[in-house]
Amino acid sequence: MRAIFLAIALFFHGAVTAYDTDFDSVIVGSSPISLLEALYHSYSGERVCIIEESNTCGGAWKSIPICGIPYADMGCHQIGSDHNVRKFLEEYLGCNLVSLDHPEVAFDASPGHNANGFYPSKGCHELITNIMNLIKTTDIVVLTGHKLDSVYIDEESKTVELRTAGLCMTTSRIVVTPSTYLNIENHPSGRKPSKSTIKYYHVYLLVEDPTTPRFIHKYSAGAGISRLMNLTYFSDLIGTGMQLIAVQTHNEEYLTHHEEFFEQIKKRDLIDPDATLIQAEACIYEQAHLDTSLVKQYQSSLIEVLNTGHFLAMSGYIAKWKTVFKPLIETSR
Repeated sequence: MRAIFLAIALFFHGAVTAYDTDFDSVIVGSSPISLLEALYHSYSGERVCIIEESNTCGGAWKSIPICGIPYADMGCHQIGSDHNVRKFLEEYLGCNLVSLDHPEVAFDASPGHNANGFYPSKGCHELITNIMNLIKTTDIVVLTGHKLDSVYIDEESKTVELRTAGLCMTTSRIVVTPSTYLNIENHPSGRKPSKSTIKYYHVYLLVEDPTTPRFIHKYSAGAGISRLMNLTYFSDLIGTGMQLIAVQTHNEEYLTHHEEFFEQIKKRDLIDPDATLIQAEACIYEQAHLDTSLVKQYQSSLIEVLNTGHFLAMSGYIAKWKTVFKPLIETSR
């Protein structure tokens, strides 16, 4: 079925007879920066395809169903207070930004206010949904559930052949991130990239606590805890008597420490003393590692590596994106 879908997509892109490659650019991965880069290439007149190994887009910023909550942020995030990023999220993506210190109010950019910066009012779900809604207005082909198996680089014809989930496609440029496992079949060294990965371990605690959330984001809040984030405001739980707390743990052994984490949070007065633990669930997010030494000779010609190490890396691309993006207030006229 996927092969049929891709064949149809390529036909409507005109790739079957009119072009030397199926796509001008193939973006591997679907972090917010990758998705926005896909839009940039599409708005510039290119034929674009996004390949995502997961069944949902967003990368580390996707939302997940957990503890019975349909859309919860995967992990503990911060964006910061960068003015250019804030204006871009508001004006070009339509995000409703609130204070990460006080999510019940709009973000105030005045000096000394909101030390932890801004955040989408509906969390990762709002951010990725808004970007995907823009993608739906284009002819970008989005292939979720497709792991990139390997690529073959033809330097003479300046093309890259990609193999994924039984499909084969060609492109003039492949856009990857530092979290891409890129196996170049015909690399001159004959070396294969290492398959080392980074894993992020999280425990979600659904708590019965009708009081106002007492924190949003904290570091080192107890033994085995790297970060805490109260997702209640961003998961439509205000007024339900429940709170959802994401715990980023030091390692895998802590994924079963639900009760210990709950008691630690209670002792630190981060939830009500009478709060009870309703449900707990673990989540592991795994990222690959790009072997930059294998792609160095192809960069700037056939392979582009995006900087996605931190959300604020977006600020380095905004000026370029704005040359082809249109503010939403203009597109709605």
